[in-house]
Amino acid sequence: MVYRGYLLTRAADAGNRSRLAYLMALLASSVLFGYGHYYKGPARILQSTVSGSQGGIYWVPVIAQGFVDTIAIALVLLGLAD
Repeated sequence: MVYRGYLLTRAADAGNRSRLAYLMALLASSVLFGYGHYYKGPARILQSTVSGSQGGIYWVPVIAQGFVDTIAIALVLLGLAD
């Protein structure tokens, strides 16, 4: 919610909410979102950045992240990942 609901719109405000401003805000907020997962390691930082950038609509990245996390947890619980 913070990355999409607040940060994205505030960053787009800096560019007068133009299409380019939203694109740059989406990229910046996605990188920050990915970096927020640094404790998971470099591969997960990249994965989180990509998940965070899968669309400018608020709910699309949230749902994508939910699916990725659910699959990851299931794989760990099933002993198929470490």
